[in-house]
Amino acid sequence: MGEMISFAEKIAARAKRTANVERSVVIVQGACLRESTSLARDLAALSGGQVVLIRPRLKATAPPSEESNSCSSCTLQEDIEDYLFSLTRKTPAGKGPIWLVAPVAADPWSIADTFGPENRLHQAGFRIRSVISAIRADRLLLDWTSIRRIGHNREISMVEAIADQIDFSDALVLSGSDEERKTGYEFLRRLNSRTEILGRSELTMEWARGLTFRNFSAEATANGAVWRLALKASNEPTPGQVFRSPRPLHPERFFELVRRWPEELLRSEGIAWIASEPDLAFTITQAGPRLFDCSGNGQWLATLSGDELKQAREDHPEAFEYWNPTTGDRMTELAFAWESPSARETRSPAFFQELQHCLLSDFEMRLDWTRFRDPFREEREKEWARLEKRRARRPYFKPLHVVGHHTGEPINGNPQEKDL
Repeated sequence: MGEMISFAEKIAARAKRTANVERSVVIVQGACLRESTSLARDLAALSGGQVVLIRPRLKATAPPSEESNSCSSCTLQEDIEDYLFSLTRKTPAGKGPIWLVAPVAADPWSIADTFGPENRLHQAGFRIRSVISAIRADRLLLDWTSIRRIGHNREISMVEAIADQIDFSDALVLSGSDEERKTGYEFLRRLNSRTEILGRSELTMEWARGLTFRNFSAEATANGAVWRLALKASNEPTPGQVFRSPRPLHPERFFELVRRWPEELLRSEGIAWIASEPDLAFTITQAGPRLFDCSGNGQWLATLSGDELKQAREDHPEAFEYWNPTTGDRMTELAFAWESPSARETRSPAFFQELQHCLLSDFEMRLDWTRFRDPFREEREKEWARLEKRRARRPYFKPLHVVGHHTGEPINGNPQEKDL
């Protein structure tokens, strides 16, 4: 790995010295790799440049372990660097834009970070100009309610990938019939009010070339999501779109509410303060009826020491907007995108009352919170146990050489190996 990084740094330095023209990169994603590749080729045909398909790096077939389990985002960034630096060696700068087809399950934020100012790709002249997604209008609603998991290791659900792409893309390209595109347009607009939405048949040479001259900003683009806009308008949020409270949630009552989350909610995002684990900042993510994730993947700023807290206040002053002298930044702040304005008006009052009921009462605030039953922790422990069991489990089928050559009958007499 050290030699590889050294080689990549040499390529980056040489490209920085010799390339007076920056290489424009347009990221193309989609719920279907074939659809996104086809869109990238159409755009390349209209405006020139070349299509680069990033294929996920194949992992070893050995059972996973903690030692061998690498960060998928880091692997993706390394793959993109390898592909583009290899491209730099073959073709000089100024040979047109690069239409980079990213894997379906790739995290858009990780892709954007790969081209950040501190990274080698940025120093070599590669610039993200736009991020677009190919959307099949005839499959959109089916995929939104799908339980299918995608990616090389099936590490992400289909709906999660689509939700990230809708949030992050500055252009969504719909394919399908006129009626399907109309339905898809209305659905997407309820999730992202700022992104550009157009049909596949509306692509023009002028529009394709315009993609390569945009000034892409990951933060500005992602803030087009309806739920993010609701958080931005924090002083006067639209009623029924933001729930905010400085009190912790009772874990058992909130878990029961999660199990009957309103069907009219297309999207929910935010942070939660759950009483049973007061130092953990829980991230809430919901998309469609199939995805709800509540994971404690960080700590509140209030848990930092004095010097660390002072530095955090200088680096992220926006995080101290709702700072409480007693509880610090601990709070629950959830933003919602409803399927229609009428659903928001009729359904949100009762739903917000249920959320209010999940908060600790005055009496519960004086109790020992660690004694509350925590179904979220129980679910996490069950999932960890399943993962550990899967790691320790031996392969179910025997190697091919122990199975009968012609009939497929197993030599050791285990009838379940016949399916091999």
